[in-house]
Amino acid sequence: MLREKWIVRGGRALPLIEKYGLDPFVARILAGRLKEESYESFIDREGSIFDPSLLLHMDRAVDLLTEALENRQRICIVGDYDVDGMTSTAILYLGIRRMYPSADLMTRIPERIGDGYGFGMSIARELVQEGIGLAITCDNGVREFETAVYLKEQGVKLIVTDHHEIELDGEGKDVLPKADAVVNPHRQGDGSPQKTLCGAFVAYQLIRAMFRRAGLQEESDSVLRRVKGYAALGTVCDVMPLTRSNRQLVYQGLKLLNEEPPCGIRAMMKAGSVKEITTYTAGYVLGPMINAGGRLGSQNRFLDILISDSEAVCANLARELMLLNKQRQQMTEEGIRDGLLQAEIRSEDKVKVIYLPELHESIAGLVAGKIREKLSCPAFVLTSSVEGVKGSGRSTEAYDMFGEMNRVADIFLKFGGHTMAAGFTLKTEKGREAEAVEAMRRRMNENCTLSAEDMVPVVYIDAAADPCGITVEMIRRMEALGPFGTGNTKPLLAMKDIHITGIRPLKGGKFFYLFFRTQMGSGKAICFNSDRLELALADAVGPEEAAALMQGSRPLRDIPMDIVFYAEIDRYNGSESVSIKVQHLRPHI
Repeated sequence: MLREKWIVRGGRALPLIEKYGLDPFVARILAGRLKEESYESFIDREGSIFDPSLLLHMDRAVDLLTEALENRQRICIVGDYDVDGMTSTAILYLGIRRMYPSADLMTRIPERIGDGYGFGMSIARELVQEGIGLAITCDNGVREFETAVYLKEQGVKLIVTDHHEIELDGEGKDVLPKADAVVNPHRQGDGSPQKTLCGAFVAYQLIRAMFRRAGLQEESDSVLRRVKGYAALGTVCDVMPLTRSNRQLVYQGLKLLNEEPPCGIRAMMKAGSVKEITTYTAGYVLGPMINAGGRLGSQNRFLDILISDSEAVCANLARELMLLNKQRQQMTEEGIRDGLLQAEIRSEDKVKVIYLPELHESIAGLVAGKIREKLSCPAFVLTSSVEGVKGSGRSTEAYDMFGEMNRVADIFLKFGGHTMAAGFTLKTEKGREAEAVEAMRRRMNENCTLSAEDMVPVVYIDAAADPCGITVEMIRRMEALGPFGTGNTKPLLAMKDIHITGIRPLKGGKFFYLFFRTQMGSGKAICFNSDRLELALADAVGPEEAAALMQGSRPLRDIPMDIVFYAEIDRYNGSESVSIKVQHLRPHI
């Protein structure tokens, strides 16, 4: 039986209609999502991004970077191998090059297998040997205590720009590395209006601050426009909430990427058959391509896809990334299958701790995310690596993953993350890896306080609507609430007692056309989630008839259902029509 909690949002739409002249239907949706004091900042998606100097230590970071550049010191940018780390690195590299074309500047992206996450000691030693005078981290560094001490001893200055949560000491104070500047919106005393910024956003703010110090114009500069697009890409792919400053940045940045796509973005769009960069194509086509380089290749080389202006170089890299991503997809599907089988054995566990020693460590987070999605519970997926047992976790809204890991910090060699995701290395002895995994499974579940109700997925519905009454113009008005993504999803609409009159499988049963009728007429919708559809049908007509319907058999009778859906504009050969996408179903009682 499919269990979900459907909740219809509510709020006062009248102030939005009266003050801002919003369409009543759109006003109802927005009123259910926001508090009244947030209306103005939400509606102003074209407004200015907040002043970078509000970030604590930003002025100090600008002073240090300017001094190093003026003194012609060697500078190294140390990033990360995911999209956020790659875009952060590109932002700093391109921004510094724009102001100081002859700067002695190098980049270093950690190798996932050889270096592990972050700015470790092996990289620090490399930089000392290279004669680096200043190191700048992006999307990492806030927990690199040993590295910071070593660099200080070696006379290398360190600027940390990061966005990951900060450990607190027994008195509730920030525990920070001994860097010369630490720029992170989570710092106590930081003045940023929004704390949930990605690493690329923080890096973009540093370049903006540098531009301001140099007296350069922000909006008209082609490099700053380019890196603003990269910051938007990093925000989407690092799954930051698209509210307030993030929503402004993503709206403006993706618009710039579409108007002036850099060479590498054009190459990836061509390889991925992308006509327009939206939050969807950024998150599900371009982002996975960039990530594939860090999962199965070397991101030091693939950084050129973001900083090179050579058509030939970018085209070759885009083709290679596309092939790596296809390989990654196959490996992920196999990992999900094996992980779900293992999860069934420990069905009583509220927190899934799954050990797949042969799984490529680069896709542990992807597998954990899919298991979390399918089972509606926190999931950790662990693999064997040269460093021992490593893993990634993905969480649910009711479970503070990083906080829970802090409660058992003694089992980890190192770990980091935030409420919804984490990465870690277990303390293990050779030959006793399974024991360490079992200890983690036991302790995470002993501490878990999730109730049965916490494990039920919640579906938030924005408004009731008959799908036959949705028009292209209504969808256009709803699109003004975008860009859509985490924290600002596409408006979900719902209708009770819709009658399913037919089901047709498409693409070998990967998704389905649903034919229906309502009091306003008849139509068809698309359902992409075959598992959810089959469960809802089984609840309505029984498993045997449901299985037959999934094969394309005609229903013996109309099947009354409640549905949750969103609507999009389908554009084809110059014409526009309404496309209904069903997200959730349940039998109508």
